[in-house]
Amino acid sequence: MKDNFFCVVSPNAITVTIEKENNYKCSTYLDVLSQAISKEYKDFLEIQDIIEQGYDVDFWTTIRNDKIERIKKILLVREQIEEAVISFNNNMFDKIKEYLIFSVSPYHLKYKRFAKSFKQFENSRTLPLNVRNMITYLKEQVQVIENILTAEDYDVLIKNFNRYVYLKKQIE
Repeated sequence: MKDNFFCVVSPNAITVTIEKENNYKCSTYLDVLSQAISKEYKDFLEIQDIIEQGYDVDFWTTIRNDKIERIKKILLVREQIEEAVISFNNNMFDKIKEYLIFSVSPYHLKYKRFAKSFKQFENSRTLPLNVRNMITYLKEQVQVIENILTAEDYDVLIKNFNRYVYLKKQIE
């Protein structure tokens, strides 16, 4: 999911969004910043070699220190983007889960009661196949809803919600 987020990076703030409108992917910013860090670090190593050889040490030490400061600034921006993406991702997950819980909760007790009322018949061979299937669907749906309620990541949440939708169609 994180790979589909877009960033607006300004000197004072980093905004993460799912809207593409005139924004770059956050992952693009992170890639470019990583490349910049790598380039600055290579320059730093070359400058360090020059200093160690004793050529114009004061001049090159100043340049080296500037490189160190640039690397620190780039690292800081990269960390801020990463933190903003993580925060946005967590908030979005919480909102999606909250909405799904709101959507499925009314059915949780309903299906649980139905499944419980049929419990005495669930192993009965005299029940028609469609009724036995319905009992199985109800039991599975209760478990799927419980999985949604306790989901900790997108994969579990989406997988179980898709299963919920399928089972709901079978039940109704």
